[in-house]
Amino acid sequence: MREWMGIDRDTFYDVGQIAIPPMGFCYPGTGSNGALPPRAECAPLWRAAALLASLKRLELTLLIKNPWFVAEVVPALRTRVAALLQPHVSL
Repeated sequence: MREWMGIDRDTFYDVGQIAIPPMGFCYPGTGSNGALPPRAECAPLWRAAALLASLKRLELTLLIKNPWFVAEVVPALRTRVAALLQPHVSL
């Protein structure tokens, strides 16, 4: 994920900049290629979770499951993450 986002280890693990909550707050089990997608009933719970409401500076949410993610999304993701991690300039 750090490579996809184009950021270093220190930035990735800096809780003041990056939060990685579980997608569905439930474990769907594993399949032949790793973890299964979240169950349908989990997404509404996740979106309404108090944890998300407490993230005051939430600016980007990544939902990573589809095989085309690396080819189609990662280039734009790196650009967006770099812009979000730039120090904010007060005018």
